[in-house]
Amino acid sequence: MLAGGFLLKDQGLGGTFRNAGPAAHAFFLFRPGIKVGMNGFGRLAQWVKNHRAGGTTVAGICTGVFILAQMGILNGKSATTNWQYAGMFKGKYPRVRLAPQHLVTEDDNSICTGAAAAVYTLAMQLIGRFGGK
Repeated sequence: MLAGGFLLKDQGLGGTFRNAGPAAHAFFLFRPGIKVGMNGFGRLAQWVKNHRAGGTTVAGICTGVFILAQMGILNGKSATTNWQYAGMFKGKYPRVRLAPQHLVTEDDNSICTGAAAAVYTLAMQLIGRFGGK
């Protein structure tokens, strides 16, 4: 179940940010290749952080992890991203404990995958977490 009303498109952000009400089993997924411009990013970051305070899980796939790091969600937490971008990620987000040797990391309801192909591993993890609820 995807809570809320935002849409991430290749061109950037679209849709509206609204409170979807209680979402006990919600998660937000940020996929690779998303170009999030600064216009609207602050609103999106605050919206996601507000939902996280209520227990919402966020997940980033491959370079989609950069978006979570930019929001500050991964500060002080373990994360992974595509090994090709690990050096760039470390330089840009030194407060994140980057572990590019891991295919998937999970820390405080933040799940990150290293490569786009790891989406299958992520899917199984999400099914295990939310499937029986």
